[in-house]
Amino acid sequence: YYILGVYLGLPVTQNARGDLLGRVEHVGDATKKETRVYETNLYLPYHTDMSDVVGLLSIRKAKEGGLSSVVSFATVYNEILENHPEYLSYFYHPCYYAHLGEALPSLSPIYSYWKGKLAGRYLRAYIELGQEIMNVPVSRVQKEALDIFDTISQDPRLRLDMMLEPGD
Repeated sequence: YYILGVYLGLPVTQNARGDLLGRVEHVGDATKKETRVYETNLYLPYHTDMSDVVGLLSIRKAKEGGLSSVVSFATVYNEILENHPEYLSYFYHPCYYAHLGEALPSLSPIYSYWKGKLAGRYLRAYIELGQEIMNVPVSRVQKEALDIFDTISQDPRLRLDMMLEPGD
């Protein structure tokens, strides 16, 4: 699976340990903020990964749950643009992201343009944790904007739900 991925591009680390392949399984302590959500059996909210291509390979079906969903980041952007344009500028302002394994949170916008193309990154929990670590509370307007992003992301009309079977 790793070799197949190398044909698609350069691999990036999945965590502070430097893993190039991550295992989605319940092996972490869900009560600790440092634990990656994919290492627990908790709901993993919509988020982006810091790569151009993401792949999943199902080894075995979850005993319980296991539904995966995807939604287009560009579609979320277009929905915000069409229905909530007054919030769009917030998504271009840098906010603090806590990257587990890094000493301090770094600043990054949710949406930006890179080489003329819409780019973005989002994981609300990392934004909220980053702002908390830097002692910069999330404002009421920021919370409203994040709520809008989450609501659009979860819209059943916009997402694709899938149950991964072994070999998928």
